[in-house]
Amino acid sequence: MVRPKIFMFIATRILGGPGKGLVQFFESGGLDIADVEVGVDSQDGNEETEFHTSIKQTGVHVETFLQKHVYDPTLIYKSYRYVKENGFNILESNEYKSHVVCFFLKLFTGLPWVAYAHGWTTENAKVRFYHSLDKLLLPHADTVVAVSKSVRERLAPKAAERAVVIYNAIEPVDENAVETSNVREQFGVKADETLLTVVGRLSPEKGHKDFIDALPMILERHPKVRAMLVGDGPDREKLEQQVAAAGLEDVVIFTGYQGSMPPFYAATDLLVMPSLSEGLPYVALEGMSYGLPMVTTDVGGIPELVKDGETGYLTPSEQPEAFAQAINRMLDDPEAMKRMGEAGREITLNHFTPQVRVSQLEALYNKLLAPGR
Repeated sequence: MVRPKIFMFIATRILGGPGKGLVQFFESGGLDIADVEVGVDSQDGNEETEFHTSIKQTGVHVETFLQKHVYDPTLIYKSYRYVKENGFNILESNEYKSHVVCFFLKLFTGLPWVAYAHGWTTENAKVRFYHSLDKLLLPHADTVVAVSKSVRERLAPKAAERAVVIYNAIEPVDENAVETSNVREQFGVKADETLLTVVGRLSPEKGHKDFIDALPMILERHPKVRAMLVGDGPDREKLEQQVAAAGLEDVVIFTGYQGSMPPFYAATDLLVMPSLSEGLPYVALEGMSYGLPMVTTDVGGIPELVKDGETGYLTPSEQPEAFAQAINRMLDDPEAMKRMGEAGREITLNHFTPQVRVSQLEALYNKLLAPGR
């Protein structure tokens, strides 16, 4: 059996969902089943980005390909030369730019290509164009890894025929090992206040606007509620204006970007996700691993993870009143909150471990390298 030697290209500077998946793969046995190097692009040569640093800490080599600008076509040639000189036998991509790179690398080398489909948003015209390009390229991959059944269903027919569903995973956490009081004290959340937390980029597809619209209906019934929005993004100023217009400045907390999430999950009473679109969000997996009950919209792959009435409540997206009703229903019954949180934790422990994901990827890589494939 030929050992996989994988060139994983990804265009990112932050440790978002795809980046977390790579780090987790390396730390959970992935390096036992394959030799791996990671390629990234850069316009400034900075090798101290959050993503770069996190990958290097796993012991995996990161090759940086310099570009004069974001659309510099020499990236294709530089990465092609690197792949040829280093004897890789599998290509792997994680988002639209890496899909473009690996499309040409496959064209020039004939190597099998694994492309990940994490889901799509409609954030703005530029992003919509990138995702349209993404969908055109994915049918040319040898295998598309969809992170949920709902993502697979949205693929073009040719890509869907080549798709396998491999869910994101989460490392089990010891919830008792995390100090919680520092986060509440840092942001002025009192011990008798119930903390509702939204984690994610402050951009339209995450639905923060709908959550803020729902807050007055929640406060009317549960006045000791605080709302924490963890993350940053293009909609921050607009959301801050919405909060001010609603007179909710003393209720809503904007934390900005946070590199270490465990203290925030451990400080949370209820995790809420008002998203308009999702693939299979790491936030949901992370929250469930901490035993947090959830109220979330029923978009994307979320219903494959959150079971309505068992680990949380699902509501339609873009309906603040329904979202408020679900949160009120949850807060009305503390025993149900505890029960649902525990049930969610059990699901992550039994079905979404990194070891399950690594074994599925090992089978995929071996199949791609099988003689006579």
